[in-house]
Amino acid sequence: MHTIFHRAHTNFANGLAKINTDWDDEMLYQNARKILIGVWQNIVYGEYLPLIIGQPAMKYH
Repeated sequence: MHTIFHRAHTNFANGLAKINTDWDDEMLYQNARKILIGVWQNIVYGEYLPLIIGQPAMKYH
């Protein structure tokens, strides 16, 4: 999983670099990080958590 997310982060950073040519490395890193965190949260809350606690409990979250 670590390798998959590391590569995804690199892909996001490369894509952002093409669009935002004036951004420095830190800005690219932080924005790619934010995107990847959103992807991770979507996986956890949309796929993993419903399997662990069940659909009825998800209605209260």
